[in-house]
Amino acid sequence: MKQITIFLVFVCSVLSTKALAQDIGQCNGEEIRRVAAETERAVLDRVRADMRAEGRVMASALGVNDQDCLSQASQKAQWIRHQAIDQCVSQTTYFRTCAIQDQRVVGVPQRIQPLGGNGHFDERKTDENTCRTEAQNRAIQDALNRCQGAFGIGCRIVAGPSPATHQTEHRRRYGIAGPKDEYHICTSTAHALPNTSAQIQCSVELIARAQF
Repeated sequence: MKQITIFLVFVCSVLSTKALAQDIGQCNGEEIRRVAAETERAVLDRVRADMRAEGRVMASALGVNDQDCLSQASQKAQWIRHQAIDQCVSQTTYFRTCAIQDQRVVGVPQRIQPLGGNGHFDERKTDENTCRTEAQNRAIQDALNRCQGAFGIGCRIVAGPSPATHQTEHRRRYGIAGPKDEYHICTSTAHALPNTSAQIQCSVELIARAQF
């Protein structure tokens, strides 16, 4: 507070010298105290905001049992810990240092569950057999994509594809205009699991906060 006041006195003195002809009393003691108080409040507001700065990352893993799963998830989290720190630092102004201050389990260890995929086919100029087959193929691909995206490894189909439903519908080719065409509409589902001997899935979260 004392240093801020001294600095403001200096600035006001310079400004007063240059604007002496206009208003030599502009930088009186009362004005300096007011500006210093406003500056102090602004700094304190920013410091309080820094204290709320926080960065989070989550890592998931698979394991043969609960302990193995949590151990691998913690290891993965350490590999990306810098992301949580960078998120925290980007929210600060004065305290440009953040550190990991908390790690917690956010995905309680549980048995790996198959992930489902959906296949939908809706086309004209085709037939029922093509419609059903295409819907099933799309269900398989959707299940594999979701599984690989969730677990980060190759997956296999463990259920399905289900027999595809089928129906036809006549509607105009361009919405409200054009000739009416026959559309074949089919849907199917499938489920996939990761290619691993692991049976447990879990996840942990790292939290970074500003250091003072």
